Amino acid sequence: MTNDSPRARVSLYINATPATVYEAFVQPRHLKRFWLQDASASLKLNTPVQWDFPVEGATAQTTATVMEPGRLLAWDWETSRVQVELQSFSGGTAVTLINDRFTEPDADPVDQALNATEGFALVLADLKTLLETGTSAGITAAKAKLIAARQGTS
Repeated sequence: MTNDSPRARVSLYINATPATVYEAFVQPRHLKRFWLQDASASLKLNTPVQWDFPVEGATAQTTATVMEPGRLLAWDWETSRVQVELQSFSGGTAVTLINDRFTEPDADPVDQALNATEGFALVLADLKTLLETGTSAGITAAKAKLIAARQGTS
């Protein structure tokens, strides 16, 4: 896909170190506190892991393609790529997440990018709350309940 292909881009300041934010995306024990139902293993470069989301049947084979601790993390899913850029900023971390290369069959890439923007905004907001207060606000879990209800699986 070219550079003008649809992409989701979300940025947020988190009052935590880049190393802490990075670990939150890599380690299952952290991922399960704000985003995932389960993860089969920690992310490791070029090693597929299974991510299970709180929506019934929602899973993703996740393969880290770039791992630069405290600075940059990228992974591929079956139908897109995600990149998380971390920069020290004002005593915390500026997090920029980009989701692109949408390839889901029979799906509009613009709709995929819009849905990803909404979803990742919620993920980053819940991560921010967790890292700054020690407790998840349950934002992603609440969104998962709404998705399940709309799909008729709740």
